[in-house]
Amino acid sequence: MTIALLAALAVVAVWNALHYPPGLGYDAIDHVAYAEGIRAGEGLPDGIGEYYTPPGFYTLAAGAIELGDRFGLDEPRRLAQLLNAALAFGTALLLLGLARQLWPGRHVLHALALGFFVCSGVVLKAAAMFHPETLDLFLSTLALLLAARMIVNNDYRLFSALALGLALGAGQLVRAFSLWTFAVVVLALAAAAVVDPDRRRRILVAGAVAVAGTAVVAGPWYAYQARSYTNPIFDRPQVAKPLWER
Repeated sequence: MTIALLAALAVVAVWNALHYPPGLGYDAIDHVAYAEGIRAGEGLPDGIGEYYTPPGFYTLAAGAIELGDRFGLDEPRRLAQLLNAALAFGTALLLLGLARQLWPGRHVLHALALGFFVCSGVVLKAAAMFHPETLDLFLSTLALLLAARMIVNNDYRLFSALALGLALGAGQLVRAFSLWTFAVVVLALAAAAVVDPDRRRRILVAGAVAVAGTAVVAGPWYAYQARSYTNPIFDRPQVAKPLWER
């Protein structure tokens, strides 16, 4: 069942990437302009377009566009969409690994988790577009898998904590929304420390290392945003009234 689901995801994701126009995704004009600006050596956008979004995806997309151009593709931006298709497939593999960590031996739950992911219209839609969300999803799932492995296997070694911190930091170099993943992981480690007093010190040390690793990776981006704009996380004008009155 899992092989059939993975095969279906691969076929659909690649077909969508090859047929969906790069300019029709959410805010596609701004996303493409960001990547093209990096490709042209213009650096980060200054107060326009997706300037508040970290450059992780756009740097990869710029390389994909350059590669597609060198290969003489009619639409070199499609390589960035194919990259998203590959990331969606990779996320499915990570999700399967996460399900196996949480429910070892329960193959029906593994297949159900994978099936829910593969049949999610949001996943397939994002993977077809020129958009950073699929890379964010991949890195968030990777971080959750690494955290689950640490807790389930009582593996609080320095290397494991550093790998978790790098994954969390990399996610924040793609989308600010990955801060939610960071919060979930920190809360999970804190809960593990509470319920496992014998390993509490090791868990807290590993958590501190992971947080430090995240700060090292993502810190320069937040420092740049704080120096250049008013809000280092999401510098966009907001409606000045309570949500329930909008």
